[in-house]
Amino acid sequence: MYHRDLSLVQPSSIYIRSLKKHIEPTHLNIFGFTDDHQLIKTFLPVFQVTALDGDINHCFSLIMEWMNNYFLKLNATKTKIPVIVPPSLKNTIKIKGTFINGDCIRFVHSAKNLGIILDEELAFNEQIS
Repeated sequence: MYHRDLSLVQPSSIYIRSLKKHIEPTHLNIFGFTDDHQLIKTFLPVFQVTALDGDINHCFSLIMEWMNNYFLKLNATKTKIPVIVPPSLKNTIKIKGTFINGDCIRFVHSAKNLGIILDEELAFNEQIS
């Protein structure tokens, strides 16, 4: 997985500069471009409840708190959470969604990220077709 220290990147929006620092306690990695940001959490399937429910909810609570400070609002209808997992472990993931600020967010099989469609196995089948 490609990882880059975002502290070296000059964000194009003044709002984004403090976001990374604000969500640091959650140990989720964040990367993005202008107003489109992604979070990454790696975990073992045995810790899926903690990762997919607790950690994500805590992170989104911090994000919404940060957004409120800048008079912004999280758009739950545009929030997509794919769980990328090898085919051999796909059946071990039992959690299919989470609640963020009272909104049920179902995990998706694929999501568009900066023009590329990422699927849950990183096979790029939807992107190719």
